[in-house]
Amino acid sequence: MIHKHLSHTNNTNKPTIIFLHADNVNGLGDNVIALDSLLALKRIYQARLVVFARETLQELLEGLDFVDEFSLLEGELTTAVNREKINAYNATYLLSLSCKTRVLRFFASTNAAIIITRAKLANILRKRFRPVLLLNPSTTHRQTLLLLARNIDKTHFDKHIGSIDFLESRVKSSDKQKQEIARFLATELTRFSRSDFNGNATLKSKIAFTKAHRANQTSKQDPLALSLSNSQNPLYLICINPFTIAATHTLHLESYLTLIDKVASLPNCIPCICTYSKTHALLQEALQDYNTKHSCTLQDRCIIYRNQGGLHNLAAFLETMSCIITGSTGALHLAENLFTPSIALVSHTDTKRWGSQDKRYIIIQEPLSRISKELESSVIDSSIAKLQELLPR
Repeated sequence: MIHKHLSHTNNTNKPTIIFLHADNVNGLGDNVIALDSLLALKRIYQARLVVFARETLQELLEGLDFVDEFSLLEGELTTAVNREKINAYNATYLLSLSCKTRVLRFFASTNAAIIITRAKLANILRKRFRPVLLLNPSTTHRQTLLLLARNIDKTHFDKHIGSIDFLESRVKSSDKQKQEIARFLATELTRFSRSDFNGNATLKSKIAFTKAHRANQTSKQDPLALSLSNSQNPLYLICINPFTIAATHTLHLESYLTLIDKVASLPNCIPCICTYSKTHALLQEALQDYNTKHSCTLQDRCIIYRNQGGLHNLAAFLETMSCIITGSTGALHLAENLFTPSIALVSHTDTKRWGSQDKRYIIIQEPLSRISKELESSVIDSSIAKLQELLPR
């Protein structure tokens, strides 16, 4: 059970590990990625695991059992209130990616016995610090967090990391939320004369497909591994996410609508879009313009889900998809957490720190402020080609 406020008692002899998510980090991608490291910390070291972070990670941890306690950071990280809450645990280890000089001073002021952060001149020779030296610039955010966990006991970590089943770190939507999504999709699919939708029936095969790709295996897959239908006529729900908050390299919304139009033309493929309060009206307005320009009704060829239920509704939606095409690393990493295959529309830089495990990239060479129509068309065509490679033939 995850507690919003920490307990000030420790009635166990197990070592205590505090995982402190970097100050002011509340983006979806950062927090989804952290789940794998938290699972590894708990399963490998069998310690008392306490997390200090923001609201997004708290929400993602609901229903998961590998964190013993959770505490919301209050205001800026380096406050006396947060130090007092951390000190109440007398932690054996404190792990954090944050390594600004003032933050390192804050960590040093706590009573944690060993402090593990990224290496910096300010902490390499500092007492109680055990810094992690990152020499490879292509080390991803996920790999970096796992390296912090490894630095507790490298031999023990290396011995057991291979036995971790990262299915345990999947974001858990409730049965009610999954049923809501299933009912919504089943109703929408009647517009396409399809009544054989059954997402749960093929979840295991979809996960197997994704695992095999990540392991670079070449074993034959079920030809309907990504299909969400029980019939001999496959059905592929392709989530296309045109919305991003932080990405500098992406497409204009009209180009995403062109991509949606092209996906809708592929055999047995139905494009799906998930909106939220701030983007739904924007999408509707763009659809009107697109329909007028192209003399069509694109909304009749796709499914639009208006999410009013938060991250777990989004997770339930993504879990039912055959694939996601996205320029947002937040949606990308949530989909990957759920073992939904992904195609990422990103800059070359984003393939490094924010790289996906599937590694299916369409590189956008120019930022949105300078992108040309020709480059956007090329990205759209490459996305369709990559999707056709992914779908079973």
